[in-house]
Amino acid sequence: MESTIELGWSISNNELQYNPMNYKNKTKYRSVERITQEKYIRKEVKVFSNFNQCEMACRFLRANRDIEAYNLMRKIFDEGMNQYKHEAEVYIVAWYYIYTMKSFYRENNLLNKYDLELFQCDKLLRNAMDLKLDWRKKFLISNAENLAEREKRNNKMNAGADNENDVINSFKLEELKNEVVLLHIDGLNEIKNLFEQLKISTNLKDVQNYIPYITQLCKKQNMAYSRYKSIIRYFPDTKV
Repeated sequence: MESTIELGWSISNNELQYNPMNYKNKTKYRSVERITQEKYIRKEVKVFSNFNQCEMACRFLRANRDIEAYNLMRKIFDEGMNQYKHEAEVYIVAWYYIYTMKSFYRENNLLNKYDLELFQCDKLLRNAMDLKLDWRKKFLISNAENLAEREKRNNKMNAGADNENDVINSFKLEELKNEVVLLHIDGLNEIKNLFEQLKISTNLKDVQNYIPYITQLCKKQNMAYSRYKSIIRYFPDTKV
């Protein structure tokens, strides 16, 4: 055991001066000993303590429209999405930040200065849709999809690719989708009002008071179904 320790660690000045090969061998031994014996614990570095901090870290960049600020914003969101892979809010907020920055560059004729791949963000919405969503997140995603489709339609119109019928149909589809969203919101409000009445109810006779809420809810539901059927019938290739 002692000879091993001496081989591994004892180096005299004479060895360094007169026997460099022996020194090299001992250096190799120490390297092998370190590789086989030392243990490293991989620790996950958490940049944000919660997913909201990711968006807060980007707020100061809102007023800075420089491309360096935009790239920094994307890196911050990339880190947030890496840390909170299963939180849809991070993907949704990142999409809106990227979209508004791209809109600013387009409106100020600056978009052609940069690679359009920098502003690609469709994948963010797809990632968010695969996660658990409440009604608010679903609404934000639906609104984002409408904005993206409107952007594509405007690009086609500017390029002269659409004829008059295509433009009319695109506006009709947009109107139907907006009506569906509003009907969903109205339906949620009717459900909320109904539950509020149920909470304060103390008499069986109060059941009669719930009928208007249920009637309105059924009416909103049927109207929404009707809009969905129209979209499927006239625009079968469109995502809703």
